[in-house]
Amino acid sequence: ELYRFFSPALLEHERRAILPALVFSSILFALGVAFGYYFLREIIHVLILFFPSQVDFLPAAQDYISFVLFFLLICGLMFQLPILLTILIQLRVLNTRILIKQRRIAYFVLFALAEIVTPVQDPIVAPMVVMVPLVILYEISILAGKRIESQRLKSEARQAEGQIPKAEMAAQEFFPSRASETETAQPATKYCTQCGTPSQSLDGRFCHHCGNPLGQAHA
Repeated sequence: ELYRFFSPALLEHERRAILPALVFSSILFALGVAFGYYFLREIIHVLILFFPSQVDFLPAAQDYISFVLFFLLICGLMFQLPILLTILIQLRVLNTRILIKQRRIAYFVLFALAEIVTPVQDPIVAPMVVMVPLVILYEISILAGKRIESQRLKSEARQAEGQIPKAEMAAQEFFPSRASETETAQPATKYCTQCGTPSQSLDGRFCHHCGNPLGQAHA
């Protein structure tokens, strides 16, 4: 609904950039919720084992549901890390060199975040379990950022040569597959069979100079 509301105000290349991001964001959120549900189930099972057999564990329904929903929401949001980092790289707020150089600090921040959201008193094992997928997502963000930066350099080089407009260059940074489409869409040069005048027209069959048929196309 939000996308439909804002889409009329977006340019074509912005729509092409946002749609893949929304799809990946939804997938990552679902994976985060699934991870949180499995992790929470195992943690609760372990905690119940600590109670003596003659003691029944009966949590209040409202408190239990509120806690579970909060934890699943937090896990889903934490799994948005690649989306956040790639957007910051795209906006040139961050770059992959900073992410690589500050990797140790980033790991510490991820561990501290895992320690905060983990619902047990264990200071090492449980937070490490939550931290592992976040570290994997962080490294995936670096790989995605390198691809964006590489595509940006290629687009800027083509822009400097006057081959593609700036709007298309911005779209290619978000959606790198557009780069190959742009390259293949460049019109081939045809030459007149009589006067040899070149023509960049993809649809024209006759020379605009002398009116004779155009010859073979040359890339």
